[in-house]
Amino acid sequence: MVTLPLCIYTEHQEPPVPRPTHVALALLTSAATCIAAVSDDERPFPFAVAWDEAGPSVIDSSAMVPAPLSGGPLQVKDGHLADDQGRRVRLLGVNFCAGANFPEPAEAPAIARRLRRLGVSCVRLHHMDSHWAKPNLFGLDGGIAERPAPESLARLDALIAALAEQGIRVNLNLHVARIYGPELGLPKAPAGTGAASHGKVVGYFEERAIALQRQFARDLLDRVNPLRGRRLAEDPVLAMVELVNEDSLLGDAGQLAELPDPWKSQITRRWNDWLAQRHASTDALRAHWNDGVKPAGPELLGDGRFASMGGWVVERHAPAEIESALEDPAGATDRPAGRMLRVSPRTLDGTSWHLQVHRKDITLVPGETYTLSFAARSAAPRKLSLSARQDQAPYGVIGLSAGARLDTAWRRFSYTFVASAAAGPGSRLSFAAGDNATEYFLADVALRSGGGGIELSAEQRLEDRSIPLVELGASAPGRDFAAFLIATEDAFCQGMRRFIREDLRCPAPVLASQASYGGIGGLLRESRLDMVDMHAYWQHPSFPRRSWDVNDFRIENTPMSSTSDGGALLRVAQFRAAGKPFTVTEYDHPAPSEYAAEAVPLAFAVAARQDWDGIFLFDYLSSTGPAVKEPRITSFFSCAQHPAKLAFLPIAAEMFLAGAMPATDGVQRLDFPAAGVADAAAERVGNGFWRAAGATGENLDLIGQRIEVAFADVPAARIDSPPPRKY
Repeated sequence: MVTLPLCIYTEHQEPPVPRPTHVALALLTSAATCIAAVSDDERPFPFAVAWDEAGPSVIDSSAMVPAPLSGGPLQVKDGHLADDQGRRVRLLGVNFCAGANFPEPAEAPAIARRLRRLGVSCVRLHHMDSHWAKPNLFGLDGGIAERPAPESLARLDALIAALAEQGIRVNLNLHVARIYGPELGLPKAPAGTGAASHGKVVGYFEERAIALQRQFARDLLDRVNPLRGRRLAEDPVLAMVELVNEDSLLGDAGQLAELPDPWKSQITRRWNDWLAQRHASTDALRAHWNDGVKPAGPELLGDGRFASMGGWVVERHAPAEIESALEDPAGATDRPAGRMLRVSPRTLDGTSWHLQVHRKDITLVPGETYTLSFAARSAAPRKLSLSARQDQAPYGVIGLSAGARLDTAWRRFSYTFVASAAAGPGSRLSFAAGDNATEYFLADVALRSGGGGIELSAEQRLEDRSIPLVELGASAPGRDFAAFLIATEDAFCQGMRRFIREDLRCPAPVLASQASYGGIGGLLRESRLDMVDMHAYWQHPSFPRRSWDVNDFRIENTPMSSTSDGGALLRVAQFRAAGKPFTVTEYDHPAPSEYAAEAVPLAFAVAARQDWDGIFLFDYLSSTGPAVKEPRITSFFSCAQHPAKLAFLPIAAEMFLAGAMPATDGVQRLDFPAAGVADAAAERVGNGFWRAAGATGENLDLIGQRIEVAFADVPAARIDSPPPRKY
């Protein structure tokens, strides 16, 4: 239960039915006017949205969700989602996570009725495959298996049938977090292998994992739900099929060299086969990789071997604490030259940049190539974030943003990048480590102009398929590696889409993952499928010591409505591909933020104006049973009993589903050179491809202009007539 200083329509009040003009005004101003802090003399009251009201209500949105469903799955028409009759369909969605997908069959009808009354028209079936979920698709007690358990399928069938009866569609997630390990005939991914230890990354290239994913798709899409009398693949309840959740080879390129065998051997073999299709021999490859490489210029730092701290600064932001010292690495195996900087994070607040080491007052020339090299190790395996940035607000990335995976042995790292247009005098190098308390050591840091070439030893031959994996970077090897990863992702995605379309005879739209996973390369990947999807959170909780510790977390607790750059919604808007349906299947302002009431009105106001096809709150529930009916907020994300979110859903339904707020007619488009995507990905442009064309949050217009990206035959990224901000 929470206390709210809000004026909310309840079952015991009879306000006028909102009309479109009132809705538009309310939604655009609600965050600024409805969620002000409670003053000392105000008397807040407890408020909970009833679990299963049955009578008529002014906030009943059932009429906006036609039921029951009939016809076939959704399709794509004129760049939007449509039913099998070609009529436009918008989705107001929520996520069911883990055990919430498997309620007792007798509970399913009541769950579906409540969702429809709130205006919910789609449920994303998420984390059904996670081993920790009890129940999950492989059994009521969780675990991992090759095939779904009959008792789990029966419960899922009942939920889907109840949703369909209420006009509510489902978004089917095929792979979220099923671990590919010994239980499935694959090696165990050791801790420290990042996404691979959660079943991600390897699914793009490992043949056994791909076969398992296809069997999983067949088990769900090609079976008949006995309560519906038809295959899910052809049921109108199916809104879309999502192949993998938050997963990208390109986005996790830095961890591929750390994969255990046989996975590392498999991706290395694919890399060599790809190179062999483009280069006739080792000599030709060596010539290509070193063609046009500029000789390394003089060292620009002057104090990278830490004779003193010189221009180095150790920065902390309270309550985070850090200790540092200059020490001699004498006696260490493969010790670097000079002294080392020992960095010991002591108190964390979960925000990486709140504890950082940076070298200030560097002059970088826009358009010039630079190579940063350094040696590092850590007390235990950890990731160290590094970047080249502006040394003044807004502290934007100016060509380099990467993550080095450190271990207990000294290792040398090298990153080649091109300084962006925002570079110049007053730039900085930053090493951020405030998200991990593991001590690390930094030594022999050098920054030079030029570089980017690569040396191949006598044992490294293309003919023997023994060329090692390389790093992404503004170099010929780095660009080749980016192009290879993009091609590998594309081959998996297109192969899975053909399997779903042709083998399983399923016409529903298919997406792979979320577009920002892979940056501009991820958006290209998704634009080649049926639709594009994104995830975003405003001030996601961080965990300074132990992941997902509900007793030790931090939330910044400021309103997104007070930002000048559009916040989380602008970040997702920049990933819309022109001519494709666009959804945001995870969105939230998590509890216990005091500003969570702004989440629904802001999100659906922007979605309506941008003419998106759907937004899904994350989540509704992640369990089943009594938790469904508890009159209190039960987690960071659960909105099933969050009054500050549920109370706005009926208004959002009228505005978004019924069209009370019209879409803007204006278009603000970024034309991005299709031929330059691999280069941009290699140079770690990442999610900053709009900035590369000169756009910022101050000149992108979420309300007055539809924001989209088109991959085109243009020599450089350009923005089509960006207008000034309208608000």
